[in-house]
Amino acid sequence: MRKSITTLRAVPGFTLVEVMMAAVILTVGFMGLIQAVTMTSGMMDQARRQTLAAQILTHEIEKLRFKTWAEIQALTATTPTAPTVDSQFSEAIATAGATFNLSRAVSYVDPTTNANTATDTGLREVTFTLTWTVATSRRDDSNNPVTFTYTRVNSAYFGKYGLNLSYQRS
Repeated sequence: MRKSITTLRAVPGFTLVEVMMAAVILTVGFMGLIQAVTMTSGMMDQARRQTLAAQILTHEIEKLRFKTWAEIQALTATTPTAPTVDSQFSEAIATAGATFNLSRAVSYVDPTTNANTATDTGLREVTFTLTWTVATSRRDDSNNPVTFTYTRVNSAYFGKYGLNLSYQRS
């Protein structure tokens, strides 16, 4: 009489351990992907604010380029109140999620030879400083929102006979 011996065949498929390891690897990968998207989103917001700041400063300099020399001479040394940002930027500022503050300072390049008179042919340096504050959803130890402050500075030189030169410091 013959004995029937059954042989075990390897059944194609995955074991429970292999499935669990794959699930852990996928979960870690997705968490990293979500964090990368979050960081990229924050960097894009910061880049938008930087671009908006550069546009506001450039716009302020361009507005001065349309002024006559007499108007440039009449600018005060400092402005106690910040110039208002034009309404064309109001929508962009509202969506930027930041508080912007613009200030202007005017200085005479060579005060010994450039008296503020009608015959003044000297240079004026006009410096605009734009500061913006961003409040985040993070909290500090006192449960206050964490804020970040950024500054961008743009200076321009104006001369009586049409010299216009500007440069930007971040």
